[in-house]
Amino acid sequence: MRNLPIRSLSLSHNKIGYIEKNAITDMPNLASVDLSHNELVRVDVQSFINTPYMTWINLDRNCLTKIGERNFDFMNDTIEMVSARDNRINEIHSQAFEFKTVNCIIFNSNKLKNVPEEIWIDSKATVVELEDNELEMLPESFFGHTDLDYVNLRNNPLRCEMVEKLNETVKNMNILIWYDAEQVFAEYNQTVVKSDEDGVLITVLQKLPSLRKGMLEMTALVDILLLENLGLLEIEPGAFDNQNIQKLILADNNLTTIRTGTFKNLPLQYLTLFGNQIESIEANGISDMPELRSIDLSFNKIVQIDAGKFRYDMTDNLQRLL
Repeated sequence: MRNLPIRSLSLSHNKIGYIEKNAITDMPNLASVDLSHNELVRVDVQSFINTPYMTWINLDRNCLTKIGERNFDFMNDTIEMVSARDNRINEIHSQAFEFKTVNCIIFNSNKLKNVPEEIWIDSKATVVELEDNELEMLPESFFGHTDLDYVNLRNNPLRCEMVEKLNETVKNMNILIWYDAEQVFAEYNQTVVKSDEDGVLITVLQKLPSLRKGMLEMTALVDILLLENLGLLEIEPGAFDNQNIQKLILADNNLTTIRTGTFKNLPLQYLTLFGNQIESIEANGISDMPELRSIDLSFNKIVQIDAGKFRYDMTDNLQRLL
């Protein structure tokens, strides 16, 4: 496969076990590659040749066991995302991201027992997801990593001294770290919520079939709102009025329609609607969000996108529609 002007390449849901050297060459416009849901045991750094603008690669749900030395040299020096969730990865080479800046690293559901110090230093990542691994310790470089905005460490057997250090880090740095620790609990509208002391995060813990006006009054200062896997069926327009939410996660619910004005005037930068049952988006259902950078509508039931669904305020700013 060579000398094509394409910007995106998807080979997902096949049975690919290995990509030979020089298999994909001379694609100077290629920006994103999806190799998820295959049987890959490794990715050779020389499988891709002359792909200087590649910034996004999805390796989810393969059979990878190791991230090797300078494994992503074929990508742009500034990488938007490397995702390899749900593999068998038990080792990341200390120089895996050498000379690369990586915005988002996702290695959930693997077998990692440690992440080398150099990864936190070299990658300059702002978002790192390591949920469902076997991490007990974190290197000192993690706690001095000032670029981080969000880290997911849930479902790791972290030692007590690490949890204590994470507690101190959350208090002293402007960073959201999601891990298994004692949180602050409050009762609100018969729904249990948990939040950190600085109001950075709020997440609903019980089922929530409908989100209506007034239910989020206590979240006015929250930056990140997690409403995933709640059985949510509908969102009333105006439910997010007077909110300052910048990252909204509505993944794995049962939403079928995005109604007009649902997210109007929110200062959202990231909107995740992954894994719902969305069939339709009403006119201006996703509009008037000039700060929006990324939206994820994958794994829904959308068959058509009509005029007026995504208005101009978004198209100038949107970097990726998944």
